[in-house]
Amino acid sequence: MTENKNVETILKNGDKALSGMPYLYRSKGLPSEVYDVRMREDINGELLNLAIADTVIRYPYFGVRFIEKDGDFYAVRNEMKLEAHHKDGFIPLGGHSNNYHLMGVTYWEKSLKLSFHHGLTDGRGAKTFLETLLRFYSDYKNADMVEYEQIREEHHLLASELSVAELTDPCEKKYELNGKSMKIEGLSDKGYKLPETKNKDDHRRYEISFSQKQFMDACKSIVASPITYLSILMSRGIKEISLDCDKTIVSNFPMDARHILGCDDTFKNCVKSMTLPYGREEENLSDSEIAAKYKRLLNAQKEHDHCAKEFNNINMLLSVIGHFHSFAGRQKLLGFMENLALDTYLISYIGQFDMPGELVDEVHLYSNCSSGLVLNMTCQSGKFIIDLTQDFSTDKYVNALRKQFEKAGIDLVVSDEIIFETPFDELSEIITSPADTGEQVRDMLDKFVAAAKATSEAAKERAEAAKNMSPQITALYYDAASGTMKSFDPTKNTQEEMQKLVENAPSLFIS
Repeated sequence: MTENKNVETILKNGDKALSGMPYLYRSKGLPSEVYDVRMREDINGELLNLAIADTVIRYPYFGVRFIEKDGDFYAVRNEMKLEAHHKDGFIPLGGHSNNYHLMGVTYWEKSLKLSFHHGLTDGRGAKTFLETLLRFYSDYKNADMVEYEQIREEHHLLASELSVAELTDPCEKKYELNGKSMKIEGLSDKGYKLPETKNKDDHRRYEISFSQKQFMDACKSIVASPITYLSILMSRGIKEISLDCDKTIVSNFPMDARHILGCDDTFKNCVKSMTLPYGREEENLSDSEIAAKYKRLLNAQKEHDHCAKEFNNINMLLSVIGHFHSFAGRQKLLGFMENLALDTYLISYIGQFDMPGELVDEVHLYSNCSSGLVLNMTCQSGKFIIDLTQDFSTDKYVNALRKQFEKAGIDLVVSDEIIFETPFDELSEIITSPADTGEQVRDMLDKFVAAAKATSEAAKERAEAAKNMSPQITALYYDAASGTMKSFDPTKNTQEEMQKLVENAPSLFIS
């Protein structure tokens, strides 16, 4: 087997999780994100495990476990195997249930589920793992047993393509800005919030499938990308059924920022958030005009400075987190991220999958880690799939989308409502750092206050307010809009202030 010494050394010594940090301090753990693959034939578990072993050799970053030290998490080589579990469901990640792996594989009859932890990777990274896994599985399935050793050797040779760039963390440096204006005309600062988000319930999902050709023909007719056309249809559908809506409908998109930031090969989290508005102006435009406007807005949000500033803001948050040297302290500091819900909804489109069409019928993507209304779209074997998920009970949004597709002449197949959940991680099992004492918390706050004072004159008022407050870690929070730490007004109810923060929280942590 060919080994990349640099990669091996990094994983042996521990690769600090920076970009994944916002996902690692949840009070109950973080639910898994899941690729649910529907195969055309029953799955051979023995061959699947052979393919998993080969895939981990090619991509050793996905074969790691996390260790925790002084509140920080490090990815290290996991000596225990990543194996497929023969069960109809999921396996919790990060603990003993899955040999401490952050990737999980389960299979049952024709269903293959790949779970992944956002603290380890994002949708694109897991997509690469899944595509390789199924390609390797196909190699074994289409061969005689006497050929298995040759196939294994061919797969292992691909490890020579390993590069340390695959372990690059987009949050390990501050990005230089080109000096271009950050202001983008036409974006909405605050969008319409779905009223149902106030009444959280079980997570539920609708599976929607439709022809790739039909949908792409419709996209081409108005010169729109699949994700912008879906945004037009969903936003218009919400607008038509929301009679009380006096605000702009806002769709949010996670964008792969790898190329823009020069991290093309990394498998770590490298996404930023983009938005598109649907308000009074868009209601009076044709579909072609909306598509042209959306293209301009998305291109503007993809500019280097816009992306770099957002990641610099994340880096600043990470530096603040670094003042607290325990898991418990950081967990309290990041408590505001527990129930973030975006205005108005989220769309994710990972792109077309490269999988053996003779084996794979369709691919689904879903999780209960995001609040509100979420549309995850995939494309495989000549059809698009949308998994529409929500944590409230109503069918009006799926029906609103169905109506817009019917108007566009695109045939849909929509499932019944599916109540589901993906398991929380088991990272609590590996926590070793003791909780910070009150004295330590005060010392950390004092250090932060001193740093804030040294930064600028504008920080003095915030620093003084923080110093006078109760030494609760949650007294401080990070405001991504300004790129600064802020403190709650000590004259106001802290719980109420926290609620306002959650309601107005930035979207840069949602992927």
